[in-house]
Amino acid sequence: GGDTGAVVVQDAWIPSQVHTVLLEKNIIQDPYYRFNDIEYHWIPESEWEYTTSVDVSSDFLDSNQIFLKLDGVDTIATIYFNGHQVGESESIFFPKKYLLRKEWFEPVSDGTSSNNEVHIVLKSAVNTAEKLANVTNDYYVPVCVPDVQQGFCQVQTLRKPQNDFSWDWGPGFAPQGIASAILEGLNGVDIEYVTWTTNLNSSSNTWSGSVNVYLHSAVQGKGTITMSVSTNTQNFQFDRTVEVAPNTPMNYTIYFSGIDGVNAWAPNGYGGPHLYPMEITLSSDGYSDVVWKRNIGFKEVELVQEKMDKGTSFYFLLNQNTKIWAKGANWIPADAFSSRVSADHYKKLLISLKEANMNMIRVWGGGMYAPDEFYSFCDELGLMVWQETMFACATYPTTEKFLRLIEDEVKHQILRLQYHPSISLWSTNNENEVMLADNWYSIPEVLMPEYVTQYSELYFHTVIPTIEKYDQSRNIIASSPSNGNETASEPISYNPGWEWKGDVHYYNYDDDCWGDKNFPRPRFASEYGYQSFPSFMSLKEVSEPEDWFWNSSFMNHRQHHGDGMQQIMKQLQAHYQMPENVDPVTNFRHLLYLVQISHAQCMKFEAEHYRRISDNCSEVTAGCTKGSLYWQANDIWQGASWASMEYSGRWKVLHYFAKNFYSPVLVSLSNTYDLFVSNQYLTNISGTVEWDVVGWADEPGKARYSNYYKVSDLGAQETAFQLTLDSEDLLTQGNCNAGECVLIFKFTLSDGNVASQNIKYFDSPSVTTQNKYLKNPNIQIQSVDLGDHNDDVSEFTISFSCEANAANVWFETQYDGFFSDNAFYWGDPSFNEVTFTTFNTSLTTDDLKDDLEVWSLFDLYSHPVPFF
Repeated sequence: GGDTGAVVVQDAWIPSQVHTVLLEKNIIQDPYYRFNDIEYHWIPESEWEYTTSVDVSSDFLDSNQIFLKLDGVDTIATIYFNGHQVGESESIFFPKKYLLRKEWFEPVSDGTSSNNEVHIVLKSAVNTAEKLANVTNDYYVPVCVPDVQQGFCQVQTLRKPQNDFSWDWGPGFAPQGIASAILEGLNGVDIEYVTWTTNLNSSSNTWSGSVNVYLHSAVQGKGTITMSVSTNTQNFQFDRTVEVAPNTPMNYTIYFSGIDGVNAWAPNGYGGPHLYPMEITLSSDGYSDVVWKRNIGFKEVELVQEKMDKGTSFYFLLNQNTKIWAKGANWIPADAFSSRVSADHYKKLLISLKEANMNMIRVWGGGMYAPDEFYSFCDELGLMVWQETMFACATYPTTEKFLRLIEDEVKHQILRLQYHPSISLWSTNNENEVMLADNWYSIPEVLMPEYVTQYSELYFHTVIPTIEKYDQSRNIIASSPSNGNETASEPISYNPGWEWKGDVHYYNYDDDCWGDKNFPRPRFASEYGYQSFPSFMSLKEVSEPEDWFWNSSFMNHRQHHGDGMQQIMKQLQAHYQMPENVDPVTNFRHLLYLVQISHAQCMKFEAEHYRRISDNCSEVTAGCTKGSLYWQANDIWQGASWASMEYSGRWKVLHYFAKNFYSPVLVSLSNTYDLFVSNQYLTNISGTVEWDVVGWADEPGKARYSNYYKVSDLGAQETAFQLTLDSEDLLTQGNCNAGECVLIFKFTLSDGNVASQNIKYFDSPSVTTQNKYLKNPNIQIQSVDLGDHNDDVSEFTISFSCEANAANVWFETQYDGFFSDNAFYWGDPSFNEVTFTTFNTSLTTDDLKDDLEVWSLFDLYSHPVPFF
């Protein structure tokens, strides 16, 4: 263990990383605490060994073949069994299977072979990366992460998550560990993978397709593969005979047709993620039946890139006839130490995405392929997955050895994930094309052709052909951002991210985020965002009171994005007044809340812009945006990031705003007061747009001026301009100045249900607060009652009172869960309840009521609020 000498831990376990074992054994503190990511550099800079002994029966030793199967070996490892080197591992991204010779086992005594030693030596990934770069005498760019990220160098020489060496939203722990190790005896045949492809016959509304079954056998013989699937009407069964042989790669295909009684799989908001049980059985007289069971979906998905007046489209078409307006976010690893992330935590985070009206998630290429349960939850929740292979923001080796590693990795991941109906697009990398096109790392001009050739060798000649070999049912894009079909051909596009084609990544921290004229008009916005910090409740878990001010060493340490602190403040101070509280801790807590409000407002303006222009483009004006995936959904630790959910899963202000700007129906106003209604239902809608000019200091429920506009038969999946409001006239009609009043508007469906409500500031909120137009709302929690509850979740109804119009009313609790609404404008006396949904089913009403806190923007500028 580095400078500490040898560190020996008894009774370790897997899955684990070295850090998590040392933490559990009290050898180190929480790695996330304060500056421990730096303090514990000695851990990844050291070599570590996992050793265990295994007893096996004589019956086990009689197996035809015996394997040591390893998964998630991170990353450079040598594997021994009873002193015999059985193999090496050089990638975390695919499992390893080592055939063990029976003479290597300890002699059998009393029917047992005892104390067989499995010994795995994990080399330092940090040191190995440096050595590999030195051996090739070729440093890949970027050589190291930026200094502000406080990480390591040359991670791209390894097949390891790049963010393990640090990123601009996360720490660099470069962990070492093992996910699973199994000693397995095989007497018959093993089903290794199953792929599933379906095709819709629209005239008969039946489905055909194929199932590919990949086998490994320890015997010679014949058998039958049977595929059965139960639909709404009956059980369908198809089979074929097969021949198996030891140590021979085998792949058998069953073709099927005429399956009916099916509701097609569709994403959240588009008809439901219908799943059906499928079973694959391999049977023979010579060995036991082998069964593979999963829930599958019937689905066709196409990324449509067809010629338009200028450029090409970029949208997803489901089941031949349904255009999907993609609403979602980008996914990063949920923890620096993957063994700490439970299936329940994945489910909780993904439920939160669905609750925010999302239907797509992009699994970003600089992290880790998610585990099986992640994709199964996406299947169940109706979240389409844009899946990248693990390459991001860097150049990579193209040696023969490295490319063979890539082939094995991509083969495994495609075969592992292919049957999931949620998988909707393969993408080979994040930003590597634009990195070369814009020469991010100042590659000398004379060397650029060689880098472009290596790019083609890696993606066009290795990754893409491997994907195509194992899955022909989905589209592939070579990079994101892209230039549409131009990105899909060699060598590279020199204009990726062009508004008229493909998908766009857009970040602008210099211009005012409240100005929608600054935003692009892309076909698809696959990345965009602004930063914020987690809540005080999250930060205090890993910090001390001396850290609780904006420019503390701790806060700057948690900011891995260059100039990030200044960029956050620039956007905030453009529209908000800094908190004024005599208590420094309360002031810090208020500032973090205000940072999140500012962050959410920026994202609201940009997301609503993309929805307004979803049907608006021409040969001279780009637009017709068909998707919005903001950066980013989740956090890896408690630090500055673009995320809408904190590390624990607590919703930031942005996530509550996303629930509104991703609602199926959205009424929104541009900066020039052009009013649009967006309908993402699959049926036409009619209703009324109503707007009120409200004085902040006026009696709740009273408007100074009101008006309305009828909307008739707005088409399914259509966004349309309705009318332009006159802001000066609104203020005149309301007899108020810009800071004194606010515009509240909503769209009510013809059945009386409010489908969307929104708010428009006539001027920055700072004008309102500095002129003290806000009155004390004196928000009080009246009662907390337990409502619906089951083994998974409990729902509480929280009744509250409010005495004045209030901005950004915020409820907070330490308990795990989310509110039905939060950070909202309040001005309707009939609105006096919110619900709280928690995954903590043992939570009581008394505990929640005692813990709940509520405040609003008013409290930041009035008097000290006794939060402590």
